[in-house]
Amino acid sequence: MYGSTTELDSVVNALARLGHSSYVINHKGETSDTLLHKIRRSPIRRWILTGSDYHLHTEGAPKVPLGILDLPKQFLLICYSMESLISQVSSAPIKERYENKKEIFHIPTPTQRATPGLFDGIKQQMVLRRNHLWYFPTGTITPITEIAAFRGEVMIAVYKNCLLTQFHPEKTLDGLKIIKNWLEL
Repeated sequence: MYGSTTELDSVVNALARLGHSSYVINHKGETSDTLLHKIRRSPIRRWILTGSDYHLHTEGAPKVPLGILDLPKQFLLICYSMESLISQVSSAPIKERYENKKEIFHIPTPTQRATPGLFDGIKQQMVLRRNHLWYFPTGTITPITEIAAFRGEVMIAVYKNCLLTQFHPEKTLDGLKIIKNWLEL
């Protein structure tokens, strides 16, 4: 979802550190339908849709194609991609943060009931990094299932075949472990 490759490089590098190859689709200027068509016809089973340097409410900003929810594939939606999906399937209000836009934070590791195996090998407190201006308040994102929150902001959620993270998992060791576990589920 990034317009440039600077931020995208951190995701690609994280996947390489984990021993996984990646294939980057630059869909700048393309529609959500075009992206969905590429995903649908690809043999790739696990997809990561990233953050973005766009504002969610900007005209022409990319949107996560809702058709992914019906595909027999798994998706990790990071930051902006999470916001895009939630804003399309929920009436949750998106709020703007005015302080601590970039910070390392700690949250208790969620229970395994909702996402078995996702948090294997992570201690009781996860160390994660957020880098976002917008957020969804806890208790507002129905029909999406909240998994973890920090200071009243939804940080991890699941919906159908999508794992949603408001933080950037590629930026910390615990986040990398979440990506590794998700890739191996």
